[in-house]
Amino acid sequence: MPDITTVLSNDTDYKDSEWSLNGEPTNESEFNASFTMHNLNGKKTPTWDNLQTKLKDAQTAYNALDYSRKRKVEYNKLNQFELISDDAINGTTTHKDAIVAIKNAIKKPE
Repeated sequence: MPDITTVLSNDTDYKDSEWSLNGEPTNESEFNASFTMHNLNGKKTPTWDNLQTKLKDAQTAYNALDYSRKRKVEYNKLNQFELISDDAINGTTTHKDAIVAIKNAIKKPE
């Protein structure tokens, strides 16, 4: 789940700048008191409002992949190598059927 640290570390506007942040600020005043920019390295100085906009965008992107994270949990429960091997030996489609069942149970948003 994205947070301010994630945005500061990964967003192209701030990535590679040197900064420190103490705690998880919940408002502009807390952010200003807990954030220190050590070296911009040619990047923009982050503001609370800008970070909140970018955080909202990151949260939207994170939420859009919720189906994928849920599918992965189910995929990990399968012994996929054994299923694939058994299918090859026995001429069955157990692995394919299991994957299709997961995809049908956890739909990708359109």
